[in-house]
Amino acid sequence: MNISGNWEGEYVVDESDAAPQVAGEVVRFTMTLKQGWLGMVSGTVQDDVRTGFPEAGTIKGRIKGETFGFKKLQPKLRLMHERSRLGLEQVADRYKVVIDTGRAHPAILHMGKVSADGKEMEGKWRMPSTEVDVPGSSQGLTTVVLTGTWKARRKA
Repeated sequence: MNISGNWEGEYVVDESDAAPQVAGEVVRFTMTLKQGWLGMVSGTVQDDVRTGFPEAGTIKGRIKGETFGFKKLQPKLRLMHERSRLGLEQVADRYKVVIDTGRAHPAILHMGKVSADGKEMEGKWRMPSTEVDVPGSSQGLTTVVLTGTWKARRKA
C-alpha cells in the first residue's frame, strides 16, 4: 500500500489534569506524504494556525503493512498545553527572562493504522515533556505531556 499524497485530518487532545484547558480540543491539519523505499515516509504538515502550530512541520516515519508510525517535527517550541500556544519569545517577554527562543519542539510521536483501501488512517499521538533552562534561575520551564487521538483521510 502506498500512502503518498495529500491528506486532511484532525487530532484531539485527551483529558488531562496537567492541561485541563486544552482537553477535548480538536485541531485540523493537512499533510503531504511521500513514500519511498522500504516503507520510509517523509512529508510536510500544517495545523490550523488558529488552534495548532502556526509553523509548518515535517513528517518522518515508516509504514509496514497497515501500521504507520511517524514523528511530527515542529521548528519552534510552543506551549501547546495552553490555549494561547505561546512561543518561547512570548514566554521570555511575559516573565522578563532570557531563554533560548530558537529551540525546536520535541518530536510528537504518532502510531496508527491505515484502512485496507488506503483512504483513511487513525491512531494515537504523544507529545513528550521537555525542560527549558532559564539562565540565572534555579527553576526551569517544563512542558507537560499531552496525548490524544488523530485521524486523516486522503484528499480526492
